[in-house]
Amino acid sequence: MQKSKIYQLDHPTMASSGSGKSTSEGSSSHLSGSGSGSGGSQQRKKLSSVCDACKSKMQLVADLLLLSSETRPVVNTDGLYVAETFEKCRDTVIARTKELSILTHDIQSQLNMGKFTEVGDRLMEMGDLVVSLTEYSAHAAYLAAVETPGSQPALPGLVDRYKVTRCRHEVEQSCGIMKTTALGELTPQLLLEVSQNISKKPKDPDRCLCPGQ
Repeated sequence: MQKSKIYQLDHPTMASSGSGKSTSEGSSSHLSGSGSGSGGSQQRKKLSSVCDACKSKMQLVADLLLLSSETRPVVNTDGLYVAETFEKCRDTVIARTKELSILTHDIQSQLNMGKFTEVGDRLMEMGDLVVSLTEYSAHAAYLAAVETPGSQPALPGLVDRYKVTRCRHEVEQSCGIMKTTALGELTPQLLLEVSQNISKKPKDPDRCLCPGQ
């Protein structure tokens, strides 16, 4: 059955609490400074790139945790469940939803003022927030399913497919920044950040291995 796309963020119309953190980190520092004229046009181009990156990340997580129809637990970077109880998932989802509402209004306000740098930062926060919402929602579904009579808890495998796929996607996005950024805009700061982001990802598969494996 073909999967439908549930997230659409082609245009930045939505800004600022940064407490909604997912199990991965994003960086929007390659979007710098707002301006007018040719500079403003360049900022809008970079903002569009940030929008595409956020949309891609949210869609990937939705595909893996929701649209796949595979009920699975979600674990953090330490290999522990993101929440131990359904009630904890519910309370977190409620809190994240409120934060998302604040971010949405903040982004709209900053867009109206032409603060593209701030909009980019808030969009990355919103992307992480939506990922967090999706993870807690999927884990809540798993915890509810386990309580169903006849159900059994998931057994850990050698590798967490969700984490490995997320890792690959983030490396591809970092490489995409290198491919699409003009040579004159490849500043030392940007090169350092992209290199650091890529270099740390090969270590992540070790964290994807289940304890004792």
